[in-house]
Amino acid sequence: MSVVDASVPTLPGALDSLFAHAADRAAPPLERIRFMANCASALDELYMSGDAGRRPDLAADWLRALTAEAVPTLTAAGVTLVDWTDLPTARADRLSGYFRDRVLPVLTPMAVDRARPFPHVRGLALHLAVLLDNPDGGPHLFASVRMPTTTPRFLPVGSGRYLPVEDLVVRHLPDLFPGMRLVDWHAFRVTRSAPGTPPVRLEVDADVCDRALDLLLDELEVRPEDVLRLSGLLDLSAFRELYTG
Repeated sequence: MSVVDASVPTLPGALDSLFAHAADRAAPPLERIRFMANCASALDELYMSGDAGRRPDLAADWLRALTAEAVPTLTAAGVTLVDWTDLPTARADRLSGYFRDRVLPVLTPMAVDRARPFPHVRGLALHLAVLLDNPDGGPHLFASVRMPTTTPRFLPVGSGRYLPVEDLVVRHLPDLFPGMRLVDWHAFRVTRSAPGTPPVRLEVDADVCDRALDLLLDELEVRPEDVLRLSGLLDLSAFRELYTG
């Protein structure tokens, strides 16, 4: 049984076949993970080419369906994504050391205020939108933090257990913004059809707060109809790590 009816070809190329395999609940879970990653990459290419404009509702529905199914499918394949709070103290301490040695040196948090313009947001890269308050009564701050590309997206923390790297970064956000109070954070990702142009798609957490979303819409010049709220992990193409590594 498929999560969405993909029996009628409505998008170009091999996307229909990719989605049908990714959405097939009768298929072996690891095979579904592979097709989810490939389908997510193909959808990225569809948006970048402009072809998603023919059926933006369908392209968005497909990605929402796959995102909602992703974690249950990983679980069925014997893969568990853990939260920081699930980690034993010794494991958390080792990961904190990994953050200081491998992750922190390659992070470039970019705060936005009257003196600092909104930073460039690289297409298809995973970012965190971070909301901060100054305990001394200064202005509120917004910051963008791009996730590293030189480290794995999923950090092994035991047999079949992984911590998403964005969770590691979130745990250590106070190290990036000393003296500031962390108010909220949300993952986001943009897709552009050409360098330097406004995004044709903005993927955000389903529970993104209005303050963060409004700022992203204004600064990135994204149309409200191009926002895609997703309940689950952003960028399923990263699942390739889990069946090739």
